[in-house]
Amino acid sequence: MAGFADSPVNARRRASGRNAYLFAVSAVIAKAAELRGGPLDARIQELVNKISAGLASDGTVDQAMVGELHEAQQALDTAAVEESQPGS
Repeated sequence: MAGFADSPVNARRRASGRNAYLFAVSAVIAKAAELRGGPLDARIQELVNKISAGLASDGTVDQAMVGELHEAQQALDTAAVEESQPGS
């Protein structure tokens, strides 16, 4: 279909997929922060800072952080996350 790639419908579909990905990544980071204990806002900021510092310095995330995020992903109640997703 000519022109579909640039259509508003397709643009919304692409944005929706990106939003879902961002939501999933955010849920994993929030769970990792929860597992660390302490004030949730502070732990989320700590994790985001550590991840962004690694990406800025060499384009990678520290292996210990990858392990921590994987553990958080495994501990995440995905059904509850899906139910809380806007538009679900």
